[in-house]
Amino acid sequence: MSQLKELYQEQLQEIYRLNEIEFPDSFFALGDFILSLSTDEQEDFWSSLLNLYPTGPLQCLLDLAQGSFTRPEHAHTEFYWLVYDQYYMDLPEFLTCFTTDTAGQHWGLLLDDPALGFRGVGYFYNADPSSMVIYDSILDMINARFDDAIEDCEAWIARDFDAETYREYLECAQLWKPRFNIKSD
Repeated sequence: MSQLKELYQEQLQEIYRLNEIEFPDSFFALGDFILSLSTDEQEDFWSSLLNLYPTGPLQCLLDLAQGSFTRPEHAHTEFYWLVYDQYYMDLPEFLTCFTTDTAGQHWGLLLDDPALGFRGVGYFYNADPSSMVIYDSILDMINARFDDAIEDCEAWIARDFDAETYREYLECAQLWKPRFNIKSD
Protein backbone atom coordinates (compact mmCIF):
# COMPACT_ATOMS: atom_id res chain seq x y z
CA MET A 1 0.00 0.00 0.00
CA SER A 2 1.16 3.51 -0.77
CA GLN A 3 2.41 5.53 2.16
CA LEU A 4 0.41 8.48 0.82
CA LYS A 5 -2.73 6.37 0.90
CA GLU A 6 -2.11 5.34 4.50
CA LEU A 7 -1.48 8.94 5.55
CA TYR A 8 -4.06 10.89 3.55
CA GLN A 9 -6.93 8.63 2.44
CA GLU A 10 -9.11 9.54 5.42
CA GLN A 11 -8.32 13.27 5.17
CA LEU A 12 -9.23 13.31 1.48
CA GLN A 13 -12.43 11.39 2.20
CA GLU A 14 -13.35 13.96 4.84
CA ILE A 15 -12.43 16.96 2.68
CA TYR A 16 -14.47 15.62 -0.26
CA ARG A 17 -17.27 14.23 1.97
CA LEU A 18 -16.70 10.71 0.61
CA ASN A 19 -16.37 8.85 3.90
CA GLU A 20 -17.34 5.44 2.53
CA ILE A 21 -15.52 5.77 -0.80
CA GLU A 22 -11.77 5.27 -1.16
CA PHE A 23 -9.68 7.13 -3.66
CA PRO A 24 -8.08 4.62 -6.08
CA ASP A 25 -4.60 3.19 -5.57
CA SER A 26 -3.49 4.63 -8.93
CA PHE A 27 -4.29 8.13 -7.61
CA PHE A 28 -1.82 7.65 -4.75
CA ALA A 29 0.74 5.94 -7.01
CA LEU A 30 0.76 9.06 -9.20
CA GLY A 31 1.15 11.22 -6.08
CA ASP A 32 4.09 9.08 -4.93
CA PHE A 33 5.72 9.45 -8.34
CA ILE A 34 5.27 13.22 -8.49
CA LEU A 35 6.55 13.73 -4.96
CA SER A 36 9.65 11.63 -5.73
CA LEU A 37 10.68 14.31 -8.26
CA SER A 38 12.54 17.52 -7.55
CA THR A 39 10.69 20.80 -8.16
CA ASP A 40 12.43 21.25 -11.52
CA GLU A 41 11.64 17.66 -12.51
CA GLN A 42 8.00 18.17 -11.59
CA GLU A 43 7.83 21.21 -13.88
CA ASP A 44 9.46 19.22 -16.69
CA PHE A 45 7.08 16.31 -16.12
CA TRP A 46 3.97 18.51 -16.39
CA SER A 47 5.44 20.30 -19.40
CA SER A 48 6.08 16.96 -21.13
CA LEU A 49 2.33 16.38 -20.95
CA LEU A 50 1.70 19.60 -22.92
CA ASN A 51 1.37 21.73 -19.81
CA LEU A 52 -0.97 19.54 -17.83
CA TYR A 53 -1.46 20.88 -14.30
CA PRO A 54 -2.69 19.15 -11.14
CA THR A 55 -5.79 20.58 -9.53
CA GLY A 56 -8.64 19.53 -7.26
CA PRO A 57 -8.09 16.32 -5.26
CA LEU A 58 -4.68 15.65 -6.83
CA GLN A 59 -3.38 19.10 -5.88
CA CYS A 60 -5.00 18.64 -2.47
CA LEU A 61 -3.09 15.35 -1.99
CA LEU A 62 0.20 16.95 -3.05
CA ASP A 63 -0.40 19.92 -0.74
CA LEU A 64 -1.27 17.63 2.17
CA ALA A 65 1.91 15.62 1.62
CA GLN A 66 4.02 18.79 1.46
CA GLY A 67 2.33 20.36 4.49
CA SER A 68 0.95 23.28 2.49
CA PHE A 69 -2.76 22.45 2.31
CA THR A 70 -5.19 25.17 3.35
CA ARG A 71 -8.93 24.96 2.98
CA PRO A 72 -10.41 27.41 0.48
CA GLU A 73 -12.26 30.44 1.83
CA HIS A 74 -15.65 28.87 1.14
CA ALA A 75 -14.76 25.68 3.10
CA HIS A 76 -17.50 26.46 5.61
CA THR A 77 -20.16 25.33 3.15
CA GLU A 78 -21.10 21.68 3.39
CA PHE A 79 -19.98 20.75 -0.13
CA TYR A 80 -17.38 23.38 -0.95
CA TRP A 81 -15.49 20.87 -3.05
CA LEU A 82 -18.26 20.99 -5.64
CA VAL A 83 -17.03 24.43 -6.61
CA TYR A 84 -13.39 23.97 -5.57
CA ASP A 85 -11.57 23.57 -8.88
CA GLN A 86 -14.66 22.25 -10.62
CA TYR A 87 -15.60 23.46 -14.09
CA TYR A 88 -18.87 25.17 -14.80
CA MET A 89 -21.56 22.66 -15.76
CA ASP A 90 -19.57 19.62 -14.58
CA LEU A 91 -21.53 17.04 -12.69
CA PRO A 92 -20.59 16.65 -9.02
CA GLU A 93 -19.57 13.06 -9.83
CA PHE A 94 -16.65 14.43 -11.84
CA LEU A 95 -13.77 15.50 -9.56
CA THR A 96 -11.40 17.52 -11.75
CA CYS A 97 -7.75 16.51 -11.16
CA PHE A 98 -6.00 18.02 -14.20
CA THR A 99 -6.32 21.01 -16.45
CA THR A 100 -4.20 22.69 -19.15
CA ASP A 101 -3.60 26.09 -20.68
CA THR A 102 -6.35 25.24 -23.17
CA ALA A 103 -9.52 26.72 -21.69
CA GLY A 104 -12.10 24.11 -20.82
CA GLN A 105 -9.86 21.06 -21.24
CA HIS A 106 -9.88 18.94 -18.06
CA TRP A 107 -9.70 15.42 -16.64
CA GLY A 108 -11.29 14.10 -13.48
CA LEU A 109 -11.97 11.08 -11.32
CA LEU A 110 -15.41 9.61 -12.06
CA LEU A 111 -17.79 8.72 -9.27
CA ASP A 112 -21.05 8.19 -11.11
CA ASP A 113 -21.98 5.07 -9.11
CA PRO A 114 -20.86 5.62 -5.49
CA ALA A 115 -21.66 1.99 -4.58
CA LEU A 116 -18.88 0.90 -6.97
CA GLY A 117 -16.43 3.68 -6.08
CA PHE A 118 -14.33 5.59 -8.58
CA ARG A 119 -14.46 3.97 -12.01
CA GLY A 120 -11.63 5.71 -13.79
CA VAL A 121 -10.82 9.11 -15.22
CA GLY A 122 -12.87 11.11 -17.68
CA TYR A 123 -11.66 13.71 -20.15
CA PHE A 124 -13.88 16.58 -21.08
CA TYR A 125 -13.30 19.62 -23.26
CA ASN A 126 -15.98 22.28 -22.93
CA ALA A 127 -15.47 23.54 -26.50
CA ASP A 128 -16.02 20.05 -27.95
CA PRO A 129 -19.60 18.74 -27.85
CA SER A 130 -18.51 15.10 -28.28
CA SER A 131 -18.94 12.64 -25.46
CA MET A 132 -16.56 12.22 -22.55
CA VAL A 133 -13.51 9.99 -23.07
CA ILE A 134 -13.02 7.55 -20.20
CA TYR A 135 -9.76 5.92 -19.09
CA ASP A 136 -9.50 2.93 -16.75
CA SER A 137 -7.27 4.78 -14.28
CA ILE A 138 -5.36 7.98 -13.68
CA LEU A 139 -2.17 6.17 -14.77
CA ASP A 140 -3.76 5.04 -18.04
CA MET A 141 -4.82 8.64 -18.63
CA ILE A 142 -1.26 9.92 -18.12
CA ASN A 143 0.14 7.27 -20.49
CA ALA A 144 -2.47 8.17 -23.10
CA ARG A 145 -1.61 11.86 -22.67
CA PHE A 146 2.06 11.04 -23.40
CA ASP A 147 1.02 9.18 -26.57
CA ASP A 148 -1.22 12.09 -27.64
CA ALA A 149 1.50 14.65 -26.90
CA ILE A 150 4.05 12.78 -29.00
CA GLU A 151 1.61 12.24 -31.87
CA ASP A 152 0.36 15.84 -31.81
CA CYS A 153 3.86 17.32 -31.65
CA GLU A 154 5.04 15.18 -34.56
CA ALA A 155 2.03 16.35 -36.61
CA TRP A 156 2.58 20.02 -35.74
CA ILE A 157 6.30 19.77 -36.56
CA ALA A 158 5.50 18.07 -39.91
CA ARG A 159 3.22 21.00 -40.78
CA ASP A 160 5.99 23.38 -39.66
CA PHE A 161 3.59 24.86 -37.13
CA ASP A 162 5.82 26.52 -34.51
CA ALA A 163 8.23 23.63 -35.12
CA GLU A 164 10.89 24.69 -32.60
CA THR A 165 8.43 24.93 -29.70
CA TYR A 166 6.82 21.59 -30.51
CA ARG A 167 10.19 19.94 -31.06
CA GLU A 168 11.03 20.86 -27.45
CA TYR A 169 7.70 19.44 -26.22
CA LEU A 170 8.28 16.30 -28.29
CA GLU A 171 11.76 15.74 -26.88
CA CYS A 172 10.47 16.32 -23.35
CA ALA A 173 7.59 13.84 -23.81
CA GLN A 174 9.90 11.24 -25.35
CA LEU A 175 12.26 11.64 -22.39
CA TRP A 176 9.57 11.36 -19.69
CA LYS A 177 7.30 8.65 -21.16
CA PRO A 178 9.72 5.76 -20.42
CA ARG A 179 10.49 7.25 -17.01
CA PHE A 180 6.80 7.13 -16.12
CA ASN A 181 6.54 3.35 -15.89
CA ILE A 182 3.92 2.96 -13.17
CA LYS A 183 1.51 0.10 -13.81
CA SER A 184 -2.21 0.70 -13.52
CA ASP A 185 -4.54 -0.83 -10.88
